[in-house]
Amino acid sequence: MVRRNWGFLTLVLSLVAAFLVFIIASGTVWAFAIAGKNRVAQSRSLRATSSESGDLSHYADSDGKTAVYSELGRLRAMTADKSPITVVVTPYLIYPTGDVPFGEELSQKKQAMRACVLEWFRSRTLKEIDSMGEEAVKKSLLEGINALLALGKAEKIYFSDYAAIE
Repeated sequence: MVRRNWGFLTLVLSLVAAFLVFIIASGTVWAFAIAGKNRVAQSRSLRATSSESGDLSHYADSDGKTAVYSELGRLRAMTADKSPITVVVTPYLIYPTGDVPFGEELSQKKQAMRACVLEWFRSRTLKEIDSMGEEAVKKSLLEGINALLALGKAEKIYFSDYAAIE
């Protein structure tokens, strides 16, 4: 009967396996630590302005001077092209933090503002939209939305999504 000495090979393979487990576990812990820091940073930069109601549709920046209205949501509009193209946009409006009546007006006119954005894209072809550029699109949309508002004006509009799906 031939007997082989597997002790050294087993030891080496065990050490390699332990090293790989250590690397994977360390990477996982590190990834969760980084993700946790990012969530804390985000929660510090945006805080709810109407915390008593639990309404998270209005946020303020970290210095408290401007608020963000985010309740328009992701909108999908069809363009005026012969074969309509879907434009996906998620607009955010910036306005002064202390203007509570204006913030309430934004909430009340949410559907009208959504309709304004959708109609704006429906009335143009993708070629017209592309030729304008994103900044001109934002300016035009902001003018249309502000025309609906009586108690104040949104200062800026930002998009977190802005894409054409052909």
